[in-house]
Amino acid sequence: MPRLIHLWASRFFLWLLSKLKSTHNTLLILTFDESGHFGNNRFFTTFSVGVVKSRVNLLVQDSLVNHSKVLCTIEDNFGLGSLGKSDSSEAAIEGIWK
Repeated sequence: MPRLIHLWASRFFLWLLSKLKSTHNTLLILTFDESGHFGNNRFFTTFSVGVVKSRVNLLVQDSLVNHSKVLCTIEDNFGLGSLGKSDSSEAAIEGIWK
């Protein structure tokens, strides 16, 4: 299954990037969450293109990165404000923006 996801994501990103005139102010986020609601829910998320630092290895060992933290990071960086839900009590992921 991971190989199938990799193939799909690679083709989709290449297709999408070919359609964009510029990636300077572009943020693409791909999240894959297939663990459901059973036990320790883990998910894969990648931030890429123009507004993210190149080759950032984001390995967070001492804090939990969840969907709300990802949302808070986007809200914080683009000045969008909180939805007033679980994102309002999270801190943004640091060190990924150009």
